[in-house]
Amino acid sequence: MSRSAVRSMPSLRSVVAVALLLVASPGEALAGPADLLRDRLSAAFPNLAREVLGHGDRFGFELQAGAYIARPDVHRGTEYSPVESLEEQGGLLLRLPPEGREAFSFLQPDGFSVSVRQVGLQGRAVLVDRAVAYGSGATSAWWSATGQGYKLWLLLFGASDGPVASWQVDGGKLVQREDRVEVQDARGQPRIEISAPRAYAADGRAIRVSLTVADERMTAVVKGIQGTTTLLVDPLWVSTGSVTTVGRDPTATLLLDGRVLVTGGNSASVPSQLYDPRDHSWTEVASLPGPHYRHTATLLRDGRVLVAGGMADGAIYYDSAYLFDPDAGTWTATGSLSNERYYHTATMLPDGRVLVAGGASPPPGDQVLATCEIYDPASGAWATTGSLIGNRFTHAATALADGHVLVVGGKNSSGLSSTEIYDPALGTWSSAGSMNSAQIGRAHV
Repeated sequence: MSRSAVRSMPSLRSVVAVALLLVASPGEALAGPADLLRDRLSAAFPNLAREVLGHGDRFGFELQAGAYIARPDVHRGTEYSPVESLEEQGGLLLRLPPEGREAFSFLQPDGFSVSVRQVGLQGRAVLVDRAVAYGSGATSAWWSATGQGYKLWLLLFGASDGPVASWQVDGGKLVQREDRVEVQDARGQPRIEISAPRAYAADGRAIRVSLTVADERMTAVVKGIQGTTTLLVDPLWVSTGSVTTVGRDPTATLLLDGRVLVTGGNSASVPSQLYDPRDHSWTEVASLPGPHYRHTATLLRDGRVLVAGGMADGAIYYDSAYLFDPDAGTWTATGSLSNERYYHTATMLPDGRVLVAGGASPPPGDQVLATCEIYDPASGAWATTGSLIGNRFTHAATALADGHVLVVGGKNSSGLSSTEIYDPALGTWSSAGSMNSAQIGRAHV
């Protein structure tokens, strides 16, 4: 059974994931062109290379004003400002320098910023697919953008017990909180929280990794290695604000009583929230079972909300579905989709059932889907229905006054201008012609 994130608003939470890859291998220099770096990474970690290189994410890096900033694929080749990057990355802007020995910086919407330097890192920045890599000697660092924040992967050759990486932080105070480290501002307000990383050897063994703080420097330390080995270490850097927190690619659903349910996120710690327009207040309620984004959320006739499909960081994809009860503020599992999907649409039909259409399926196939399913709230079960004429994801779907459903645009191998109409009585799709130009996005009404 598959394991079952909403862009952060200014001053809300965003996530930066940091992973350390420690490799038992001769300390041969890694600095070099993109092909060399990619080949070395792929040879050492063939199953992780795509994730390290940012494959599966819709962001890459571009050099602007002397620093690399992330931008989504849809904006490539167009004007794109650091402010837009901050908004796209969940309220956290990362500026990567041309040289590894220089500091990188994080900026939040209210102007708070910290400068961070990885001690001992050398080499010029190299664009490798969607990532920015720095490499020299036995160490290389890889940055990729995910949409809610950034991942940092470290590839180290000949690692053994003891300190494996250190970061000097300026502009904030480092405070140890048991197995976590906080970066606080001048008022003592936590701005970034770094959780103790998880580490696994290539053979699956858990390796202990801890974070220590001394003199505004944070250090990752590994213990329990006999000799040298290959490790995957995955700590998280979480940017926090002083207001209610949301995660990546959320959904916002209007409830029958006028409140709005906001749910989804890239971390299991991101709660669902209710907005009350009467007093403009936000209230946290139970979180979805596991981090979700690129899912759908649909209001049912009885006032409950159906969340279906989606994905999470770490190559997690869902066929599961859940129901939110606004009176109890709780989630319960319901029937599962026939297959995992994300970037799909979900539309209420006149009889109260919900039509899920298209989307994308997870690796290794990475297929764009044409298949469709219908959820029946009375039974809690899903049933297949007619497939779309064309495969599509990131499209839009709208319920029409006559009970039909209009699907427009989206992507397959490229942007789509085609449209289709679903007939719920027949369970079939027919062409509705083409728009004047391709439209890519995601919405459902």
